[in-house]
Amino acid sequence: MIFASRRLFTRPGILLLIASIFFSGATQLPAKEPDLEIIGKAVKLIRADKLDQATALAQKRLEDEKGSVEALVILAECCVWKDKPLQAIEYLEQAVKSSKKNAHLAYAQISTPLVRKLYRDDQVHEYSVGYFESEFERWNAKVMEDPQEFDLLEARALTVQELIDAIDSESMTLAEKIRYDFAIADTTMAISAGPESDQGIEYCSRVGYRYRACLWEWRGDLFEKEGYQNSANDLRRMIEYSSEPEEELPELAQALFKAGKSQEALALVPEKFDGLDGSTIERWLDIQQDCLREQKQFAAAERMLTRLIAHRERASDQDRLSYPLLLRAQCQFELHQYEKAHADLDRSMELDSDDIYLHWSWKYKVMLREGRWDEIQAAIDGEEGPNNFPGAARSRRADYLMEMERWEEARKDLVILNEIENGKGHFTNRALATVYEKLGKLDEAKKHAARAKEIFDAYEPWEQHMYRDIE
Repeated sequence: MIFASRRLFTRPGILLLIASIFFSGATQLPAKEPDLEIIGKAVKLIRADKLDQATALAQKRLEDEKGSVEALVILAECCVWKDKPLQAIEYLEQAVKSSKKNAHLAYAQISTPLVRKLYRDDQVHEYSVGYFESEFERWNAKVMEDPQEFDLLEARALTVQELIDAIDSESMTLAEKIRYDFAIADTTMAISAGPESDQGIEYCSRVGYRYRACLWEWRGDLFEKEGYQNSANDLRRMIEYSSEPEEELPELAQALFKAGKSQEALALVPEKFDGLDGSTIERWLDIQQDCLREQKQFAAAERMLTRLIAHRERASDQDRLSYPLLLRAQCQFELHQYEKAHADLDRSMELDSDDIYLHWSWKYKVMLREGRWDEIQAAIDGEEGPNNFPGAARSRRADYLMEMERWEEARKDLVILNEIENGKGHFTNRALATVYEKLGKLDEAKKHAARAKEIFDAYEPWEQHMYRDIE
């Protein structure tokens, strides 16, 4: 995560945020009040999930009255429920430019009755529904009383984000994505709230863009890299209003790396770390090694990881040594430094007993590169235990045999793996499809390719995203 745990944005976090706001009121642009009749019609349509009809209603209103605030806000709200947050932001920003006061009034009139849809979902823990109903009602009432208050809009966004944590599911559904989008919309309006003074604009923008970037990042963690790019875009805006941008650049670099722009991230790294505190130096080293590994510059990445490990050792930070040791072992594998790789893997394994399977999988990969076939066979023939994982050994051997184009030998291992997995392994079926194609058995190849696709299509969106990243 770029930012602190999302658990910081809970009820105590809301109170702290509100306590930090020391301003109120704003200069408003003169304009007529939003049309409550058209807003009421739109709310009924959106409640009934008739989003196309609500959109058509708003578009007709725009034809009759160019720059209609209520029409733009209705279009934004429809985009939220259609899972199109960027379009929602665009419409909301247009509405604010047309009339800041009335944009907030219309947004309160439309969003407040619809926020109740967010906790009406079977996945919400039953014991959580009552709390969120009361929290939403409390913040909704305050937003309706004063729809152009930064702290109120931000607090409601934080409450919506809390609801996401209360979902009784390991996967992310469209309904949950809409909760993120709703919080993003609230934060968008919060950014434009507050007084017109330089101090007020700076505060709302700095805090608002940071939190919206945080929402984008969490969305990106579960769905698409576009979330990370949007997070980076908001972090750039946040830094424009920052008095100490050098302390916030690592956050932007991390977002760019996650968005697949490692070269842009590396360009932000300072040439010298003079004057930086230990925590910031560590963050820059971590970002550099991530980017260098992504670019397959393994020698340079290995050097950065060595510096990072030394930095944590000097700080006696044993709890965070295991992962960089594992990463350095992977770099050493690519550099054919097998003894060093084994040493780092063994030390990493001692520090992190929870990831023994992953460590042994990498040890098997190193052993195969060293030509230790007898030991791999012994591992495959042995019983599973904390120091032996036959399935991982066979899987690594099959991978290596495929690298060497020893297709028939790889096929034998993959067939056994497929039986062990009851035909449910996505990667195993895909590998079998490749092997059978190389062996000229096209019917078998098509069968396993179809099975791999069937398994992949049945995955939840976050699982598909994870497998795409692995590829």
